[in-house]
Amino acid sequence: MNLLVGLTAAQVDEALAVAIFSERAAGRPVYAIPDEDAMAAVADHLGVPVPQARGLLLRTASVQISDAGGWHRPFATLARNLGDASTTSLDTPPGLAAIAVLSLAADSMHAAEGMAAHNYYGRLHALLDTPEDSKKAVEGGYREHGEELWDALNAWLEAWEGERGIPTAYVVGTMDTLAWLCRKRWSDAPTGRSFLGFS
Repeated sequence: MNLLVGLTAAQVDEALAVAIFSERAAGRPVYAIPDEDAMAAVADHLGVPVPQARGLLLRTASVQISDAGGWHRPFATLARNLGDASTTSLDTPPGLAAIAVLSLAADSMHAAEGMAAHNYYGRLHALLDTPEDSKKAVEGGYREHGEELWDALNAWLEAWEGERGIPTAYVVGTMDTLAWLCRKRWSDAPTGRSFLGFS
C-alpha cells in the first residue's frame, strides 16, 4: 500500500533501519525509539520534508498493524510475514515502523492530563488513531503476536552480529502481563528507568 506517492511500508522500514540501526550503533545497546535526529534521517532517506516524517511513520505503523486498514485481525498479517522471513537474514524485517511506534508509546508512559502513567494502550491508540471499535482487537492482537515482532527485531540484530547494535528488548514473564524488559536507555540520565511493565 502506498503511504505517499511512490513510498511503501518496506521503504519506510528500510529508512528506519538506516536511521536507527546504523553502523553508529555497532557494539552498543540500540533502542527502537526514533528521536528527532532519527526522524530527520528518515525524512532525508525518503526524500520527504522533516515535518512529514512522523506522520508517515505513524501511517506506516497503522497500515502494518491493521493489515492495510482492515483492523479485523491486527498484527496477524505482520506476524505471518515475519514468520515467512528467515531468522538469519540480513534483510530488513517487515514491521520496523510498527516496532518504532510501539516503542514511542512505551517511551511516553508518564503521567499526563487525562491519562495515567501506566496506560500504554491509550498512548498506542492515540498514535495509531485506532478506531474505537477496533481498540480491543489491537490489544488482543498485540498480546498474541507482540513477542513475534520483538523476536524478529532481535534475530535480525543478532544476524548482524552487533554491527547494527545490540538488542535491548526481551519478553519476560508471560504475554498476558506484557512485561517487557526493555533496558530502555538504562544508562541515560535523568530517567534511570530500566524496566517497563504494562498491562
